[in-house]
Amino acid sequence: MESTPLVSIIVTSYNYARYLRQAIDSALEQTYTNIEVIVVDDGSKDDSPNVIASYGDRIIPILKENGGQGSAWNTGFAAAKGEIVAFLDSDDVLLPDIIQRVVEAFKSHSGTAKVQYRLHLTDADCNLIGRTTPLMRRKMPTGDLRPKILKFPNYNWPPSSGNAFLAEALRQIMPVPEDTYRVSPDLYVNVLIPIMGSIASLEEPGALYRRHGKNNGVTTGSVVQSIDLVEFRRNLVNTAELHKKRKELVGDSSLNIEDRDSKFLIGRMVSKKVDRDNYPFKDNVFSICLNGIIACLVEPGLSIAQRLLTSIWFLAMLVAPKPLACQFANSFIFPSNRPPLVTKAITWARKMQRTRAQA
Repeated sequence: MESTPLVSIIVTSYNYARYLRQAIDSALEQTYTNIEVIVVDDGSKDDSPNVIASYGDRIIPILKENGGQGSAWNTGFAAAKGEIVAFLDSDDVLLPDIIQRVVEAFKSHSGTAKVQYRLHLTDADCNLIGRTTPLMRRKMPTGDLRPKILKFPNYNWPPSSGNAFLAEALRQIMPVPEDTYRVSPDLYVNVLIPIMGSIASLEEPGALYRRHGKNNGVTTGSVVQSIDLVEFRRNLVNTAELHKKRKELVGDSSLNIEDRDSKFLIGRMVSKKVDRDNYPFKDNVFSICLNGIIACLVEPGLSIAQRLLTSIWFLAMLVAPKPLACQFANSFIFPSNRPPLVTKAITWARKMQRTRAQA
C-alpha cells in the first residue's frame, strides 16, 4: 500500500437533500487529505441535484436514473480510483479523523480487506442519544475470520457508513446484484468480504448514524409491528444465495453453512410455521428446530441469555399452532412487541451476564 493511499469516499443519496450537505462536508473535511469524494444521486426528485452542483469540482458528481442503492454503489465504485473505498449514506456523518484512522489500520494490519468502526446513534438533528451501533458491549472482531466464517457465518459488523474496504478485495465480489439489493447492498458486501482477507475493527466510533422517520424502523406506543411475509421470504432466498456465493468463492460446494447460521435458521423457522404454503426450501420444522438450537448453543459471541432464550424460542415455535407461532415470531423479530414479562427477563439476564463478566 502507498504511504498515503488515495481514499475514495462514495456518498450515495436518494431524496435526502435535507441531510446531504452535512454528509458531503464531513467527507471533504477529513484530517486525511488524499481523498476523492464521489457523490452518486440515484434519481432524486428533491433539491439534491442543486446541493451537489453547489460543490463544483470539489467532488465528483454522478447523477443517474433511479435504480436502488445497490446500483448506486456499483456506479460509484466503477468511478472510484482509490486504493481504499468507503461508502457513506447521505443521512450519516463521518467524524473528522476517521479516514486517517482507517488508513493507519490498513497499514498496520497486513492482508486486511476491511476496516470497520462503530457509529454514534443520533436523532434527526445529529444530537447524540447515548448509544452506538454496534453496541459497545458487543465485541467486533479483528483478524482472519475465514476459519470461523465457514463454520459460523455471522460476525458483528456495522451499517454501511461504518466500513472501509480495500478496493482490490471489493473487485473480487462486486458488482452488487442490483435487482436483489435495491436496498442494503452492505449486507451482500459485508457477508462476503471476510473471504477476501482479514478484518480490522476500531473500537471508537468513526461516524454518526442519524435516526429519523425514514430509517429508524422503530415503532412505539400501542402500534404492533408485523412481519411482511413476502419481504421476509425474499430475504431468506437472498440469504441462501449468499451462502451459495460463499461456497463458490472458497471453491467448496460441500460446506453446510446453511445449518450453522442461527439467524438464517430463525428466519426459516418463522417462514415454515407462519407461511408454510410459500416456504421456499425443502427442509422440515424438526430439522430446523434441532439445527437452530445447536447453532445458537455453539455459535461464538452469543451471551448465555441469548443462547438460552433462543433455544426456548425454537422449542416453542416447534409445538405452537400457527396463530400462537405468529405471536412468537412477531415478538422475537420486533422487540417492541414483546410482553413486559419477557422484556424484564431479558433485561435481568443481560444484567447478570454483565455482573459475571465484571467479577
